[in-house]
Amino acid sequence: MSAQLRINVYEIVGGDSAIAVEDGESLFTRIKGAISKDVEVEVSFANVKLIVSSFLNAGIGQLYGEFDEALIKKKLKVTDLSKDDEDLLTTVVQRAKEYFAKKDTFNKVVQDNLGDDT
Repeated sequence: MSAQLRINVYEIVGGDSAIAVEDGESLFTRIKGAISKDVEVEVSFANVKLIVSSFLNAGIGQLYGEFDEALIKKKLKVTDLSKDDEDLLTTVVQRAKEYFAKKDTFNKVVQDNLGDDT
């Protein structure tokens, strides 16, 4: 039996609103650490009433820049989402996969259009 970790988003965000990018980053760090150690992760959104895409991008979307999609599907399980929030997560994941698949091209287009003032 492989190791498992259950992460309660309600506890991470300190309430029923998953809106802060910083909280998403905290979620990402915990998931990344667990997957890196070959631990299966369940992320529970029980009692969370408000979830925004920026939180999901920070918490889950950026996993696709770190790990192969097959590994994420094998190791990560997200539970206790409403149908609307499931749809939002699906959209976030799809955009993340598209972004990370073409990250260099995307960044070059942004760079070319915005210029480099740094």
